[in-house]
Amino acid sequence: MLALRLRLQTGTDDPKHERSPEHRRIVRPDGSEIHIEFWGPPDGPPVVLTHGWGGTSTQWYYLRRRLADRYRLIAWDLPGMGLSSSPKNKDYSVGKFADDLRTVLDEAGGRPAILVGHSIGGMVTIEFCKRYPDDMANRVAGSVLIGTSPTNPLRMTPSRRFAVPLQKPLLEPLARATIFFSPLVWFVHLLGYLNGSQHRSNHDELFAGTESWGQLRFVTHFVPFVWPATYARGTLGMFRWDATDALPGIAVPTLVVAFSGDQMILPEAGETIRRGCPNARLVTLEPAGHMGLIERHEEFGEAVEVFLEECASSRSDESPTRRARARK
Repeated sequence: MLALRLRLQTGTDDPKHERSPEHRRIVRPDGSEIHIEFWGPPDGPPVVLTHGWGGTSTQWYYLRRRLADRYRLIAWDLPGMGLSSSPKNKDYSVGKFADDLRTVLDEAGGRPAILVGHSIGGMVTIEFCKRYPDDMANRVAGSVLIGTSPTNPLRMTPSRRFAVPLQKPLLEPLARATIFFSPLVWFVHLLGYLNGSQHRSNHDELFAGTESWGQLRFVTHFVPFVWPATYARGTLGMFRWDATDALPGIAVPTLVVAFSGDQMILPEAGETIRRGCPNARLVTLEPAGHMGLIERHEEFGEAVEVFLEECASSRSDESPTRRARARK
């Protein structure tokens, strides 16, 4: 780990796992409790932030710092992650998360919000659009889909030629074994976190090599706080998911952000989403890995900020008659 630390730059602006003093919990029908945090002025344009699998809402540190003076940021922890509790029925499907997102969207107070999702958070956003087209017309002003896929992520990984055929005979049984042996797997992950091997793994898999040591440490800090059974059940849920057919129905302005060196989701997944959505544009950050929103946070934040300003301007220019037609 020392060699890796010496190789990486020393950050002068590293992220922190900060929590907002303004928060609330919502009990869901499945017994899970969703932890929601709020940043920014209550009367600011609402932005709902959905993080990636294995992380928490603290991953939005840089974006939150950039936007919280003008926007009402509504960040939530996915069930079983961070401060949100797990569903009692062990349902970690993308569809269940989309239903939760709809409940979180209620915190926007009826005002149209921008939905921002990273990785599985983007998948949840796409699934929400598929399930609730009326909400898309009335309650959503735009969407930002970051490093995400419109289908089973195995079909969009660099190793998809091998991963897809191995899903049924190998990867799904491994996920189920992880559930059964969760205490042992967690202990192994903890040892990897303490001895630095998890830092090395995250450096190779989640970044493009331009991250600071503090950024790598920030992301790796999530590892010991994720229960392996939760992670595995969510992974199985992603294996069974596809919403490619929903893309043409996402008519709201959409910003698609891809990362040139993403080892989890190929950048071409972003192009697939851009082509499928009728009102989307694609920004590819380079060099950047799957955690490019942290590694290239300045460029990422600028792209999102410009998009939000355009959405706000577009809605203010719309007449009531035009908005009524859009809802129909």
